[in-house]
Amino acid sequence: MLLITSDVRPGIQECHLDLTELHPDKHDRVIFKERWSDFCRSDKTDPGVYMLNDNDTLTYFSESLIPIETDERPPLLLLLGNPASHSVSAGMCFAFEGNRHEQMCISWASHQHD
Repeated sequence: MLLITSDVRPGIQECHLDLTELHPDKHDRVIFKERWSDFCRSDKTDPGVYMLNDNDTLTYFSESLIPIETDERPPLLLLLGNPASHSVSAGMCFAFEGNRHEQMCISWASHQHD
């Protein structure tokens, strides 16, 4: 199976991506692995979120806002972008970058009122 996910805690999933299915050609997997270290250096939180295993499996953590329980209230659909590594690492969708006391989360800046 290409992707297997499991809940680690509410809102956080551990995902296992089978690289042999994503890149059936072994040469393509070699290229992927050669670029891996550059990817991990692109963000300081990446190594804690993404792990390349020896068995051609990429393990990573992701976030989800899908409710487990339902009630009589009408459902609400929120469409959000891919979570950033620092947000997943913090366990909070759209976590702050930099100085948490002075910088507003980028995604909320457009919702501020004057």
